[in-house]
Amino acid sequence: MTQFGFRALHSCPQQLDRVVSKILDTYEEKKVCLGLFIDTEKAFDKVWHAGLLAKLKGILDDTLFLIIRSYLSDRTYSVRYGDALSRPHGVSASVPQGSVIGPVLYVIFSSDFPSDTELTIAHFADDVAILSKQANCRLAAEELQRMTARIDDWCKKWRVRVNPTKSNVVRFTYLRKVTDETIQLQGTAVPVSTSVRYLGLHLDQRLTWNEHVSQVISKMRNRIRALKHLLSSESMSIHIKRLMYLTLIRPIWQFGCAIWSSASDSQIKRVQTLQNRVLRIITGAPWYIRNKNLHRDLDVPEVSEVLRETCCKHQSTIMAHPNDLLRSIAEDPPPPRADRRLKRKRHSDLAVTQHTSPHN
Repeated sequence: MTQFGFRALHSCPQQLDRVVSKILDTYEEKKVCLGLFIDTEKAFDKVWHAGLLAKLKGILDDTLFLIIRSYLSDRTYSVRYGDALSRPHGVSASVPQGSVIGPVLYVIFSSDFPSDTELTIAHFADDVAILSKQANCRLAAEELQRMTARIDDWCKKWRVRVNPTKSNVVRFTYLRKVTDETIQLQGTAVPVSTSVRYLGLHLDQRLTWNEHVSQVISKMRNRIRALKHLLSSESMSIHIKRLMYLTLIRPIWQFGCAIWSSASDSQIKRVQTLQNRVLRIITGAPWYIRNKNLHRDLDVPEVSEVLRETCCKHQSTIMAHPNDLLRSIAEDPPPPRADRRLKRKRHSDLAVTQHTSPHN
């Protein structure tokens, strides 16, 4: 099952790993990968009750089915404006927001989304990414267009609405001579972009991670600016200021770092430079104190160390994962860097480095 949202042992980085691995394979095989990233319009609010119950009828026993049908039935809403209150109106769609069972009902409702073994399809809740790897853009576009026709039929049948203008098509390739192809979704051309934000990471055409790191740096600077008065306060202990960094600032760049760790050393250095700056603000250290000493005294690992450790844990997790879609990535590792056509670094390289390091 390609749905990784609201499922035990499934996470955003794992789904991102599937997507990024497919793109890196495209580069090494000197092919083209067209990625279609679909925006579902008000996904949870548009779950059609009659359609959901029809799907539940076939998988639940009568008692449980009747309980859920009762749970969804006879729901109403009213609108209050000032002292005026509208009369109640019936609710015929949506899963109850904030409920424990709501996400499960959505997963069941979307479980029969069209699939194709020739495509890489990645779901996380209502975020959908479809990747087509072919020798050229025309073949990839034709394959995606056949898929979007099936998606249009599925959406029409189950009353699901997608927003083509907010969806994106990104062309991942290192080939120079490529053609621009148009993908139609519900009769509207999907915009072609040079990058897309998917599950919190910015994926650009060549996976340089420049845009993602730039966004991370911007968020970190804003957070540092907001906390600078506290971080530089002499009345607050260094221990508390260190915890502030670890809990309020570091998670900004640490999210998904097992995936974007394949960025170039210069990109990673940008994050390290900002971490150095925070540690100097915390300690008030003069310019001649070395950054390595600050990291050692505060017991804060450098960015490269965090990346290696996170990649190692991520790789170990997917090697023992119950989902075949993830295990296939670990069971078919990339070729050695010396044997690759493109000497691009993968996040799995860092995990291998961690395992073979003489310090372990």
